[in-house]
Amino acid sequence: MNSRRAAGLTAATIDVSPSQVLVPGAAVRVGDTVVLDNGDPIVVGGHAAATYGPVVSGWARGSPAGRTAILDEHVGGGHAVLFAFDPVFRASTEGAERLLTNALLATPGAR
Repeated sequence: MNSRRAAGLTAATIDVSPSQVLVPGAAVRVGDTVVLDNGDPIVVGGHAAATYGPVVSGWARGSPAGRTAILDEHVGGGHAVLFAFDPVFRASTEGAERLLTNALLATPGAR
């Protein structure tokens, strides 16, 4: 995420301070779908296009609910979509793949 910030894609940063949230592996709701959180970073700042909901299944200390899951940042005449989770993780869900497809096919400048 810091390299994306340096490249001017986002003003968001990764929270590196000790956190009350630890999700080493859990299914978490994002919008109307479920994605896998496998120790993914806590993102702070930027324009949140979607936030995490509650943990649906798996182990977690604390809850990622309300934290940024997907960023949509205007860059020049277009936009960049940044995921806090890995939408193509080897154990990804169909819902995560749908979120990635939507990001790839979105109309430039749309929110």
